[in-house]
Amino acid sequence: MTIASLVLPIARRNPAQIPVRNLVLASGEGLQLTIRIVQEDRPASPAVDLSGLGPKVRLVIWGHSGQWAGDALISNVETGRADVLVAPATGATWPRSCHFEVQADLGGVVSTLCRGTLQVLGGHGDPSDGVALLDDFYAPALGDDYKPLEA
Repeated sequence: MTIASLVLPIARRNPAQIPVRNLVLASGEGLQLTIRIVQEDRPASPAVDLSGLGPKVRLVIWGHSGQWAGDALISNVETGRADVLVAPATGATWPRSCHFEVQADLGGVVSTLCRGTLQVLGGHGDPSDGVALLDDFYAPALGDDYKPLEA
């Protein structure tokens, strides 16, 4: 089980700038993601009181093959903490690079708290679709015995 934490602000200086976070997950592992929602993007920012919010924090993951979404369990309303669990082997069919968003419904208005890339180690995809290594003359440095690495 991969354990990760995100501290995400509700208010931002520029509402158009959504924070970017990145995660890495092995395709067969589960994910326990702890989300702490704070008022502003500063170190001493107080937590958002989630009482009355209910299960309105959500993790959405999408890639080439579709979309997965899971509601967070509000585990501590005073500290703004919500937990999302992704069961083991859920990501076994996900591509190696997915995108995700953490969303919160604050009184009927859905807000994106952050978005980012989820790298799935051992995920699906052609192992030869990576970027070729280049030598000093910008020619692919593959050689005659080039074989793509297995993921």
